[in-house]
Amino acid sequence: MQVIRVLVVDGSRTARTATAETLATDPGVEVVGTADTGPMAFAKTATLKPDVVTLDSEVNDGDLVRTVKALRSTHPPVVVVLVASPTDAGTRTTVEALDAGIADYVTGPPEPRTAIAVQKMVLAHLLPRVKALTGLAPPIPRRRRPELPPAARRRAAPAGRPWPDAPPTAPAPGARTDRISPELAEMLAASGVELAPGSPRALKPPRTRPPTVVLIGASTGGPEALAEVVRGLDRNVRTPVLVVQHMPAGFTQLLAERLDRLTHLTVREAVDGARADPGHLLVAPGGRHMELHRAGSGLAVRLTDAPPEQFVRPAVDVLFRTGAHACRDGVLAVVLTGMGRDGEAGARVVQEAGGTVIAQDEATSVVWGMPGCVARADLADAVLPLPLIGGEVSARLARRI
Repeated sequence: MQVIRVLVVDGSRTARTATAETLATDPGVEVVGTADTGPMAFAKTATLKPDVVTLDSEVNDGDLVRTVKALRSTHPPVVVVLVASPTDAGTRTTVEALDAGIADYVTGPPEPRTAIAVQKMVLAHLLPRVKALTGLAPPIPRRRRPELPPAARRRAAPAGRPWPDAPPTAPAPGARTDRISPELAEMLAASGVELAPGSPRALKPPRTRPPTVVLIGASTGGPEALAEVVRGLDRNVRTPVLVVQHMPAGFTQLLAERLDRLTHLTVREAVDGARADPGHLLVAPGGRHMELHRAGSGLAVRLTDAPPEQFVRPAVDVLFRTGAHACRDGVLAVVLTGMGRDGEAGARVVQEAGGTVIAQDEATSVVWGMPGCVARADLADAVLPLPLIGGEVSARLARRI
């Protein structure tokens, strides 16, 4: 059995010890060391070669971002997971750490951080996250994995992040492996990428009207994926965009502020009754479901405190389901990286209403849980590498496909 090597970094001796001892109770985890400062973490990473570094957000007297950047630049294979302080300062630091390159974060217990509180946090949140980010979480049974051919994956790979080159495999009889639009197929062909012989260029006939709304769902690894998607949208995209990212209350406001700096769209955290206007992107607030409804000739959101779905609130399923009811075949739904299967049921409603579903592929997902479920259930019209999703959304909005 493969064992995950973990380095625990925390300035509090109590929290550091409790985190290390609790992680070590799992037979799939080996705690190879601990550190109480950023420089010590950097030095021990070089000698101990951990797979994962857990990093408390208040370590090293506020110099956390520099520590993250140093780890990411010198040890890129290492997964850095932040234990975020549930304070306003901790929330802001978490968003800065996401920019610096952490893989994901969990919210730590409030002060005072007792050993019991830390142990509960590790078992409920940190340990599952560590295992998911290293690919050792219990797998979801696969039916098949739709994906671009290896040549297209190589061409699309961003600089500095090579994707593994899997040997080409023959698709199962009747399997549809190239789930892309005609426009994207033309773009890839112009770039010298050859699609597999006989691959369908599109799964649906040309649309009679463009999508009227874009709905995006994400979880683990989602903040960086969302940043990539919104940066890839054409400047002429004016369609309303709504986002559900699994985050606690407080974090989503800063996520909206961050996305607002990256796109021509006006990005805001949603409030109850807010209109989903053209050229605007609304982020569901942490802890509340976001529903989409008709409001006269336009669209508006409704925030609710209904019970969690798929153990989360906000839930992607809620947004997709209500969006499909409001807009029917006008929905363009995108499922990005994330643990669990939130979005699968909603994608089915979108598909049944005649809408379009795009899923991120496994090679570029931090965790291929949510998009993987959608792809395996045969609910995706396109399964694409992250760098191509923004362009694909723009093409479908502009070319009426």
